[in-house]
Amino acid sequence: MGGVEHRAAEPCASATWAGASTRDATDAEPGSGDARARAARPVEAGRFDPGGGGLERATSGGRWRGTLVIWIVIGCVTLSSLLAPVPATAQVSGRDELTVLGTNVAIGGATAGIVAAIRGKPIISAVAKGAGGGLLIYGGKHLASIYAFPTLGIPARIMAALGASMIRNGAAGRGAFEMVVVPVGPLTFYHAPDSAGHAPVKINLLRTIVIAALIVHDRTEFDLEETMFLGAPVFRTPDDLVSVSGSEAVIGLAFAGSMILSDRAVLNAVMGHDHFPFLVAHERVHVLQDIFAEVAVTGPIEHWLIGLLPRGDQIARYVELGFVHAAAAVPLLSTVIPHDRRPWELEADHFATRYEEINARWAF
Repeated sequence: MGGVEHRAAEPCASATWAGASTRDATDAEPGSGDARARAARPVEAGRFDPGGGGLERATSGGRWRGTLVIWIVIGCVTLSSLLAPVPATAQVSGRDELTVLGTNVAIGGATAGIVAAIRGKPIISAVAKGAGGGLLIYGGKHLASIYAFPTLGIPARIMAALGASMIRNGAAGRGAFEMVVVPVGPLTFYHAPDSAGHAPVKINLLRTIVIAALIVHDRTEFDLEETMFLGAPVFRTPDDLVSVSGSEAVIGLAFAGSMILSDRAVLNAVMGHDHFPFLVAHERVHVLQDIFAEVAVTGPIEHWLIGLLPRGDQIARYVELGFVHAAAAVPLLSTVIPHDRRPWELEADHFATRYEEINARWAF
């Protein structure tokens, strides 16, 4: 891109692990009062109690196994991304499309299946639901990338949220849509059984802090129109790129559910053509990657962690911290993977390239 690169602070969906919610006869999730009470039950030495406290293992060896799974996945993604060829941006082949489709389905199925296996839930059912969820997320990314029809942004987010919820439910042994989680701005909406330990609406502290910081920052302006189209907070940097460091520039950023975009005129002057539709499509995909990671992966882990605090089940019912989600990006973004080979960047480029001609011709 002529020295100008997309730099997105989103964790790689395929390199994270879902400590998804737990369910038994009462549908209680980790962190709820019922789940915490069941965690106190004696268990057979060396075995994990699937009805107990979320991600807890009966022995310290179980905890090491859970950590090992996380780092094995991160290592595999790092290795595969270093070995994979960088696709040309001139066109998207059918092989590329099948690869992206298969990857989304495989990630969804593997995420749900691994967690279900660790927690003693039905594995085949979990893999099927997870694969279906990955397919929904894949479809949502297609819709989000069609900038020429910006009103598709909200349906795209809903599809991604439904897909991520399917993965979370599969891992917990629930029905595919028994619990639905939809992040919107600083809030997260839950359709869940009362015993699962979630209020219908929660506040997410990380997303709230990020939005507030961007509102008061003197270099960013809130873009109401784009926000309404996407259903997520969008900010722009008037008369400037997002940031410049030496010969490299950050032209777009997606973090904690919010997007920051460079000024369109400045961006186009630097790129030599109207690059803005491509940038928006690229960052929209990152927002949907973020939904997967938060709903299906870090959200259940954090719900369990809060539940360990005094009165934690009451806090977890109404509040999401969001900081586990942010911390998940650190080992990924600090790896030796070159920026243009990071799997989450390749996927965003894939979808943005897929609709580049349509977006350039019809975008307003």
